[in-house]
Amino acid sequence: MDLFGQKVKESNRIVNSLPVAFAREKIIFNDNGVPVDLLIMDINKAFEEITGFSHDQLIDKKVSEIFPELLFKIPELYDKYVYAIDHFGQFEFEFYEKHNDRWYDINVRQYNEQELVLVFNDCTRRKKVEEDLKASENKFRNLFDKSTVGIYRTSPDGKILMANKSLVSILGYSSFEELAACNIERDGYSKGYSREQFISAIEPENEVKGFESSWKKKDGGFIFVRESARAIRDEKGNVLYYEGIVEDITENKISRLQISKLNSLYLELGIDPIENINILVQKAGDILNGIFAVFIINGKVRQIYSWSSIPGKNGFINENQLSDLLHSEIVKNVNSLEPIVGNVKDKIILKSDQSTTNIQFQSFIGYPVFSKNELIGSLSIVDTTNRNFTDTEQNIVTTLSKALTLEYERHNLQQDLKRAISEAEHANKAKSQFLANMSHEIRTPLNGIMGFSEMLKIQEENENRRRMLEMIEESGNQLLHIINDIFEYSKLESGKIQTNLYNFDLEKLIDETALMFEKIAIDKGLQLVVNKEGIGPKELFGDYFKLQQVLVNLLSNAIKFTDEGDIFVIARSQMDYDRVQCEIIIEDTGIGIDKEHLYKIFDEFHQVEFYLTKRIKGTGLGLTIAKKLIDLLDGKINVESEIGKGSRFILELHFQTKKVQKEGSIMDENIEKKEEKDRKLKILLAEDNEANQFLIKAISKTKNWEIDVVDNGEQAVEKYRLSQYDLILMDVQMPVMNGYEATKIIREIETEKGIHTPIIALTAYAMKSDKDLCIEAGMDDYISKPFKRQLFLDAITNILEKK
Repeated sequence: MDLFGQKVKESNRIVNSLPVAFAREKIIFNDNGVPVDLLIMDINKAFEEITGFSHDQLIDKKVSEIFPELLFKIPELYDKYVYAIDHFGQFEFEFYEKHNDRWYDINVRQYNEQELVLVFNDCTRRKKVEEDLKASENKFRNLFDKSTVGIYRTSPDGKILMANKSLVSILGYSSFEELAACNIERDGYSKGYSREQFISAIEPENEVKGFESSWKKKDGGFIFVRESARAIRDEKGNVLYYEGIVEDITENKISRLQISKLNSLYLELGIDPIENINILVQKAGDILNGIFAVFIINGKVRQIYSWSSIPGKNGFINENQLSDLLHSEIVKNVNSLEPIVGNVKDKIILKSDQSTTNIQFQSFIGYPVFSKNELIGSLSIVDTTNRNFTDTEQNIVTTLSKALTLEYERHNLQQDLKRAISEAEHANKAKSQFLANMSHEIRTPLNGIMGFSEMLKIQEENENRRRMLEMIEESGNQLLHIINDIFEYSKLESGKIQTNLYNFDLEKLIDETALMFEKIAIDKGLQLVVNKEGIGPKELFGDYFKLQQVLVNLLSNAIKFTDEGDIFVIARSQMDYDRVQCEIIIEDTGIGIDKEHLYKIFDEFHQVEFYLTKRIKGTGLGLTIAKKLIDLLDGKINVESEIGKGSRFILELHFQTKKVQKEGSIMDENIEKKEEKDRKLKILLAEDNEANQFLIKAISKTKNWEIDVVDNGEQAVEKYRLSQYDLILMDVQMPVMNGYEATKIIREIETEKGIHTPIIALTAYAMKSDKDLCIEAGMDDYISKPFKRQLFLDAITNILEKK
């Protein structure tokens, strides 16, 4: 048995199965004994794959024919090979094959004195990743070091862990190491600013944008900065470090402050910025004894402000052309940030203008004008004498240019303010229209609910069902007043909402309000406890509905956020000189409010963010409205709360005692009933809502009235043309043609006929301005939906009696 042959075959099989490319190669020397190439003696399958040639094609091939890039490395490889034989027996090197864009780690080992073995390991992927990482790192390093804004990383206690060159420079330090010795929390902030303010700003969302503060510089001075930063936390929520970017806004901050002060001064003096710009340009020419001065603004709208001491200047000077030429000279040298002084004879561009020859211009001085670090224009003064402008004169031009900057910015500020006012007025009109439409949409179905409950209550003999109908009516009435206040929320904000004063019974108010929530409390397994023992005087005079709305909001919240226990309503009152001092407490055993959020719960929507929406969805305006209403009633509202134990809202108010004169009752508005003449009437009803059509017919069923019903204003006009009516009931908002348009056409028809038919507006628009619109359109009276049965009947009686 040929054991040696078997071992060779086994060895060849193993080599062929290796996942890395293998090649046995013989060193080729030239006549001088210098290694010049390698001859391939043997390879494995993997080597065939990386080269794309077969075994037979590769044997006895020179390496330089397969890998030309290796030819120049052979002497170096041989030296390493010789060294490796004496020391390690092998060595490695990296090789890049340009043709296939591949990288290899090549391991070289001795095979015999004339031959060596090369093992090729494809490391292209690793090299690509390394190159990408290196490129990314270089890119980041360039951005980090060359960024014009400061970049930092600090520990939670204010130690500076990392900072780029810009931040080091902004703060006046010579190196990062010198800056790192400073602790921001201890030494970094100017007076009036602190690290605590920064941390408080970043805490809620783990980041902050546009946070402004003031930092100390190395020399003891300070700068204003604007920073955007974020907190990086571990898995337990602990802050590992803060990182962010810093922008030096000192110049802008001071400039804004100067503009603000200057604007305030000029507003007090009544000086217009454009007028001031003209004055500054004239003074520039006067002070420097020039004959022509110009301030040119190259913005979206090109503007030129000029002055000349030459009589009839327009006949001699092409102002626009000369201004452009001067501006071009200044802008060419804008990087110097120094006044540009020139001799006209040296400036070919100026000599090309005919006006310079006519007037014999000799010299000029100018300075670029900047706004918010951007070039906006230039100030130039021209003279007919060949002069050298002194340092003082150059300083004057510089100062006047900066004054022009302030005036230009002040003018822009005024324009922005005018635009903002205009937009606000437009938005306010849109909001008012939206509120009016919403009022209409809610009041229309509410009119049906309240109207039918009133009709059914009149006919109902069963006491329990009658009481249920009364509660529906009372709830609808309360809902109506709540709707009114919500829609006038903007008036609450601006202080324009008015109070409506009535005689009312404090005990009855408490009972009625508690009764609204009795069933809800029972359904949740809560006990609603009302304590009125402390009530002394109970007959009061004040805004009953606003007080009740406050109590409704507070009781609603108390029940929503209490899962077990009791809800307490405690009322007290006592005489305080000529007024009645009242205290009403709403207390619950619910979830409570965190102390750090107590001072924010009356802010718009804030309570929703912190605790209300955790449990219940809602508008988040309940407590805000309650607070504003209490302020309107000249009262106080305080809150005490503890997490897990509940909340206690305390209202303190004062009212007058009951008035003797008739002030109107609470629920029925005390509209005095009149004797109704049972006369036959023909009435035209223009109303597109079917429920309201049915309701009006039901109200008038007991009357000797004939009612024709149409669905829109156009039909109402056509009906009126064909027939005569004693009265028209006109809805305002209808399809095809609204009530205003229909009324105007009817009045035009009547002018021809010489008659006048009473028209009463029936509308869910409830503002005073809406009533004025109805009267202007030619209507005689106005009934707002939802309306009481008796109010409706009395309005018709009154209008017919006037007729």
